[in-house]
Amino acid sequence: MAQRLVLVPGAWHGAWAWEPILPALRARGFDPVTVELPSTKGAGDLRDDAGAVRAAVRGSTEPTVVVAHSYAGIPTSEATAGLAHVTRLVYVCAFMLDTGQSLTGVLGGAIPPWWDVDDEAGLITVNDARTAFYGDVDEELATQWSARLGAQTTASFQQPQLASGWHTIPSTYVVCNQDGAIPPEAQRGMAQQADHVVELDSAHSPFASRIEELADAVAAVPAAKQPQVTR
Repeated sequence: MAQRLVLVPGAWHGAWAWEPILPALRARGFDPVTVELPSTKGAGDLRDDAGAVRAAVRGSTEPTVVVAHSYAGIPTSEATAGLAHVTRLVYVCAFMLDTGQSLTGVLGGAIPPWWDVDDEAGLITVNDARTAFYGDVDEELATQWSARLGAQTTASFQQPQLASGWHTIPSTYVVCNQDGAIPPEAQRGMAQQADHVVELDSAHSPFASRIEELADAVAAVPAAKQPQVTR
C-alpha cells in the first residue's frame, strides 16, 4: 500500500509547484496529496493556512508524511501538533519555528529586497523571483512560474505560530545550500531542531531542479531518532 504524503507549498506558490516531482514520489511508493494555502492567493492568514493543512492531513487516518516548503513550515508545524497519524515532517528549506515565533519576528524587522510590500492592501509580492526562488531552475520554467506567483498576505507572516508538531513528530530538514531566499546558515540553525538533516546542492526550489535528490530525501527514513547529516 502506498504511503500517504501531504505536500504543502510555500508563500506565493500554489499546489502547482509540486507537479514536477510527483512522478518521482509515486515511483518511490508515495500517494501524494497537495494543499492550497489561502494566504498565497491574497486572502486569509496563518490560522487559515494551518486550517487548510490540518484538513488535508485529517482527510485520512492512514499514516502520513507531511512535506512543507519555505513559509509552509510554519502552518505545517502548527497544524500537525497532536495528530498521532503523522509519522514524519519534512522541512524543505522551510521555517522550522517554535511556538510563539512568527516569520517577521525571526527576520527581526528586516525586509528582503525582493519583497514589494503594500501595507495598505496588506499584501506582499515578489519582484525578483528568479534570484530568490529559481536560481537553478530551467529558464523557461522559471519564467512561467514567476508569472504564476500570487500575492501573499502580510498577516500570514506576522501572526505567531500557536503549536509545534515537530516537538513530538520525527522530522527531517532539507538544507538547500544555494538558496537565494532563505540563507543556508539560517536553515542550518533551524535544522538543529530536526532529527535528520540532508543538504542538497540546490537553490530554493529543489522540487523543480533537484527532483531525484529531493525525492530520495523524502523517502529516506532515519534508522535512529538522533541528529545526523547526510550530504
